[in-house]
Amino acid sequence: MTPSQLKKYIRDNHEKTERLISRAEIAGLMLAILSVILMTQKINGASQLMIIGLSLLAFVYAFLGNFSKEIFELEKTDSFSLALFAGYIGLSVTAMGVLFIMQRWPGADIILKTGSFVTGAMFLFFIYKMYFATPEDEKHKVIINNIIVRMLPALLVVAFFISMALRGK
Repeated sequence: MTPSQLKKYIRDNHEKTERLISRAEIAGLMLAILSVILMTQKINGASQLMIIGLSLLAFVYAFLGNFSKEIFELEKTDSFSLALFAGYIGLSVTAMGVLFIMQRWPGADIILKTGSFVTGAMFLFFIYKMYFATPEDEKHKVIINNIIVRMLPALLVVAFFISMALRGK
């Protein structure tokens, strides 16, 4: 399937695609949470489960970033659709940064900082767009609420890792 065929399929089946992506996101979150619980109990395999969960989340957010125009049925490419792209890619990079930090892989700091900066900037943009500027229509308002809810946990996880780094652990 070529990229243009995939975009057409997503455009024609956007509701089905959105449900599938939401389910994949929930699965990735559940795997990540389960792996944290298993890690606290020092159970073998928890690290591998974390890799699977965070990789799935990174894939989901990268997919949402690349196909957000088709999934959310946006008519034109403007600052809003570019911000959606940047926000979701930022979430994807942040998920990979958390994975790299938890696995103590090289390059973790720069990946997490880059993802956090982009995610934080887009979070502020969407907060501004939602509460201080007027969203263009009800669809934009729903999309903004959707991405704010997705960004908040990522920013909280980053804040946790920053606080751990400041304490020297």
